[in-house]
Amino acid sequence: MAKGVAKNDDGLMVKSYDVDNSEVEFTTNIKEAYNYGALGEWDAKTEIEFLVHHLKNEHKELETMKYTIVPC
Repeated sequence: MAKGVAKNDDGLMVKSYDVDNSEVEFTTNIKEAYNYGALGEWDAKTEIEFLVHHLKNEHKELETMKYTIVPC
């Protein structure tokens, strides 16, 4: 089984986020990572691009974040 996640070059994945409060929680555990796969690839990529654009100044970890399919 596979899961679509937001993953950066360092292996960090988005666990949860709150755009209103500029908060993002990260994890290295695939089981804890937010599952973007349920949105479909296009919507998932668009949502991740939105997070990167709006929150990368507060969270440098987002700069290299990309939609990635990982085994779980």
